[in-house]
Formats: sequence, C-alpha cells, structure tokens
Amino acid sequence: MPKTNRIVIILISLLATIALTVTGLYYYNNRIQNIFDEMYYEIKIKHGNSVFTSFDDVTVNYSNVFDEEMNDTRETEPYVIYHEDSLPPQYTYNRIYFDFFYNEENGITFFFEKEITTGDRVSMYVKYNKKENTLRKEVDIAFEKGLTDDYLEEESKIKAYLKEHDISAKELDRIYDELMNDKILTDWTKLYDSQYSPSDYGNVKVVTQWENW
Repeated sequence: MPKTNRIVIILISLLATIALTVTGLYYYNNRIQNIFDEMYYEIKIKHGNSVFTSFDDVTVNYSNVFDEEMNDTRETEPYVIYHEDSLPPQYTYNRIYFDFFYNEENGITFFFEKEITTGDRVSMYVKYNKKENTLRKEVDIAFEKGLTDDYLEEESKIKAYLKEHDISAKELDRIYDELMNDKILTDWTKLYDSQYSPSDYGNVKVVTQWENW
C-alpha cells in the first residue's frame, strides 16, 4: 500500500476516534444530570464490577427480571444490601434497588428503616425516576408481626401515628439526612469521582411527601 494511502487511513481512523469520543462525552454529559444518574449509569455499565463492590460494608446481589406475564427474561438487576452493623444506631435496614428494564420506572429505589419503639419502625422509600428526573421521598410505618410485617400506608393514619409519638416533619428530615446524605451519598463521593455532593444533588426535582406536615 502506498505511503500516502496509509497516512490517509491513519488520519481517517484518528478523526473517527475523536468523533466517537466527542459523541460519547456528549451522550454522557447529557444523561448525567445529578448524583443519582452517576450511580445508575455506573452500576448499569460496570454491573458486577461497579464501585459498590469496593464498599466494605455492603453486599451486591442480583435478582432475575420477569416480564409482565412473569416469564424469566434471563436478565438480572443488582441490589445493594448495607450490613446492619455499619448503620447508625436504631437503623435496621438499608437497601438500594436498581431498575434498568421498565421504561416508565427506570431509576433507583432507596429503602431504609429506623426503629422508633420496640418492633415499630419508620420506613422511608426514596425513588429516583430517570424519565421524570424526580426524587420522591415517602414514608410509612412498619409493625413487627411474627415472621411478617404490617404497614401503615394511608397518609392520614401515618400522620396520626407520628403525632402520637411526637415525630415531626423535621425529625423525618433528620432520618432522611442520616441515611441518604450522611451515609449513602457520603460513602459514594468518597469512592467515586462525583461531580455532585450530598448537599448538591445536581439537576433533579425533589418531592417530599411530608414537606407540609
């Protein structure tokens, strides 16, 4: 092959590489709008080799994905379990679930609980929906009943229970901060070169169920 042709081919390959890099950066930058996008894409792309596997106090497991007719799709989704002895006092449960396969629900669900009296727990569900770019913070009350739990899910009953036990909206904020900001997101930013922080989530709309309670 003539030298001139080789140089042309090399230049074309170089330009193609640059174009792909620029396109990839554009793709990445237009999808990573907040700290939850970072977590979502990092574990989606790296799967079993994600940064969560570097955490000392978590276990990363995988569950099978089923379609609407309950057929096994042969796909798996990761979920992160925090070891109880790594949590602040009175917190009994902390898990993170990733949803990659249901377009309307794609995102991350954070689920944690704090014991307030023996057997009774404040349960928080925090759902990041990628499509809506929203973080929804919701609360209910769990009661230990033998091998299973009962839950208060009706808002008026939850509010009545919280009032009876002198748990204010400010206290719910504190519970959220202790687990989400001071634990989960603080750990994340220690191990991941994040553009965001526990005090600056980035571009995401936060909707808090108990905001006006």
